[in-house]
Amino acid sequence: MAAGFALIGVLLLATVGSSSFEGFEAALESAKGDIVRQLLLGTLFLVLLGVAGPVAMLPGHRRGWLSWLPLPVSIILLLVYCLISVSWAIAPAVSLRRFIFTAMVIWILFRAVAELGYDRTLQLVRWTLIVVLVANYASLLVPGVGLQPDSPGGDPSVVGNWRGLLPHKNLAGAVCAFTILFFLFDRRSVPPYLSVALVAASAIFLYFSQSKTSQGILFVAILTGLVIRPYSTHYRALLGPLLFMTAGLLLLLVPLYIEDASALLNDPEALTGRSQIWPILLTYASEHPLTGAGFGSFWQIGQEGPIWDFTSGWIAQYAGHGHNGYLDMLVTIGAPGLAIVIVALFLWPAMRLLLSHAISKDCRALLLSLLFFCAGHNLTETSLMDRISVVQVFLMLTIALIYVQSQASPGRHHQLRGRSLGLFARSPVRQPVRAPVRRRPVGRPR
Repeated sequence: MAAGFALIGVLLLATVGSSSFEGFEAALESAKGDIVRQLLLGTLFLVLLGVAGPVAMLPGHRRGWLSWLPLPVSIILLLVYCLISVSWAIAPAVSLRRFIFTAMVIWILFRAVAELGYDRTLQLVRWTLIVVLVANYASLLVPGVGLQPDSPGGDPSVVGNWRGLLPHKNLAGAVCAFTILFFLFDRRSVPPYLSVALVAASAIFLYFSQSKTSQGILFVAILTGLVIRPYSTHYRALLGPLLFMTAGLLLLLVPLYIEDASALLNDPEALTGRSQIWPILLTYASEHPLTGAGFGSFWQIGQEGPIWDFTSGWIAQYAGHGHNGYLDMLVTIGAPGLAIVIVALFLWPAMRLLLSHAISKDCRALLLSLLFFCAGHNLTETSLMDRISVVQVFLMLTIALIYVQSQASPGRHHQLRGRSLGLFARSPVRQPVRAPVRRRPVGRPR
C-alpha cells in the first residue's frame, strides 16, 4: 500500500508537479528550489521508510553485506561520487540540497519497485499515465492552461503548442512517448482495444506538442524494442562483435558528416539555440575536465554560476540547463563522473537485461526501449541526475525494473558482477538455478 502510494506520488510530482498552472518560467527552479515539491517528496520518503523499511530483500540474495544495501552497488557508487563533488561545488549548500532531493527520488523508486514487483509496478504506472493523459486533454478546454504560453526568453515559435498540465511542451512530449512505449510493449494484461486507443491518443498529443526530440527518439526506441524482441541470450556471444562493428561503422561515418555537424553547431539559430549553449559547456569542461563545478552547481545558482563568466545574455538569464544531459554531467561532476553515469545508468543495466536468461522477450523489449529513449532524449535535453524531472524518474524506474527482473534470473551478469566486486569466489549474490533432478538409486546387481 505504502509502496504504491509512493510510486504514484513520485510519478504525479514528476509529470503534473506543483507548478503546472504557473508557467514554464516558474517551473525553472531557482537556487531555493521548489519548496512545495520538496515537502511532498519528503512526506513520501518518510512514509515509505517508516512502513516498508530501508531495504528490500530481492530474490537471489544471500545473507551477505550486499543484501543490506538500499540500492544497487553501481547506483551507490554514482551517488557517492556526486556527494564527494559537493565538497568542491561552487554553491555547496545548493549542491547538497539538490543531491539529497535526487537521492531521495532514486531510493523511493527502487524501494517501491522492489516492494511491488514487476507486474504490479507496470499496472500502477499505466493507470497513472492514463490519468495524466486524460487530464492533459481536459486542460486543453481551459483557456491559458493546456497550450504553451509566451514566456520571457522563450522561443516564440512554440507558443500555442500542446503542453497539457505539464510546465512545458517538451515535457508533455516525453510523457506521451513513455505512454506509447508502456502500451506498445509487454501489454499482456492490457486489452488490445485499450492499447490501440491509448497509443493513438498519445501519438496525437505528441504530434501537437511539436516536441521534436521526443518524436525522433521515440521512433528509434520503438525500432529498438521491435528488433530486440526476437533476441535470445544464446546469441550473447555475438554481442561483442556486433558492438565492435557498430562502433567501427560510426567511426567511418564521422569524417563524412563532420563538416555538416560543424556547420550546424556554428549556426546560432540551429537546434533552437542549443548550438549557442554547447560550445560554452565544452569550453568550461576543457578548463575543468576532472572536477567540474560540482553536483548541481552550474545552472540556476545565482550570479556566482559559471555561466555568467561566459555570457550575460538569454542563456545565462533564462536557460535552466544545457539541453544535453551528458554535457551537463561533464561540467558538474567532470569526466570521471560522466563515465560513472554512462556505465551505471545505461551500459550495466543494458548488459543485465541482455544477459539474463529468464526475462521474457516482451519484458526485454519494453525495458530496453525505455532505456534507449532516456539515453537518446538526453542528447538534446537534460534530465540525468536532475532530481524529479520526468525523464530522470522514468529512467530510474526502468533501471529498478531491470534489477528486479535480472536479480531473480540466471545469467552471465551474476558472474560479471561478482568479478567486478572482487567477490566471485564467495559472492553474496547467488546464481538462480533450476531445481536439481532427483535420481533413483541404482541397486547392486545380484
